[in-house]
This record gives sequence, structure tokens and C-alpha cells, in this order.
Amino acid sequence: MIGPEEQGDQRVWKVHFTSETSGVQIRGMGDARFLRTDDGGKTWSGVVGSAGFDLRFANDNVGWSFRENGVFSYTSDGGRRWTARQTKFPATVKGFSLPRPDRGYVVGDHGMSYVIASYPLATRLKA
Repeated sequence: MIGPEEQGDQRVWKVHFTSETSGVQIRGMGDARFLRTDDGGKTWSGVVGSAGFDLRFANDNVGWSFRENGVFSYTSDGGRRWTARQTKFPATVKGFSLPRPDRGYVVGDHGMSYVIASYPLATRLKA
């Protein structure tokens, strides 16, 4: 994979392809950002959104990313656009799972475990 040449941290932390040609990656540390490809990784372009430490997709369209400060970003169009929300958790989020578009599981420090069964897009995502 060859990404766009930019200054700063160019390390790729996570990548997820929803098909042979379409994918999303998280690049950089601290000021992590999303990049997207539709040509199998030959070219990458920046996408607006707050990228987190991890990236999970429930299907080809619905994906989540978390930052340690409780910022949760989600997409419902395969990573073309990301929306960020501040989510209050009693401990730092360390991992999450997204088994289906309207349900996620979040775990963190001190045994924290949450089920997120609905979020603002849930009604639109079920269609």
C-alpha cells in the first residue's frame, strides 16, 4: 500500500477493507486521521473525522473508531464520512467489538464493560 506523501507521522495503525478495492486506514499517532481508497490501495485520500486507536466494521457500511478520551466516531457509508460523538464512560476505553450495525460492546480499565445497543444512526442502519 502506498499512501499520499505528507509530513508528520505516516505510520498506518489499522486498515480495514470492505471489498477488494474499498478500504479505510488509520494513519498517524495523536492526531490520527482516516484515509480511504477505492482502487485497492493504489491511492489514498484523506477523510474528515476523528480517528481513534482502533477500527471495526459490522458490515460494508457501518464502522466505529474510539479514541481513549471517549470520542467515538462512526460511519454508515463505508468510511466516506465520519461523525464524532463524545461518550462519557467511567473508565478509559481499551477495546470494543461491533458484531452488528446497531450493537457494540465496549471494555475498559477496572473491568468496565458496556453494551451499546442503540445510537443515533440505529434506526437508519437497520434498513
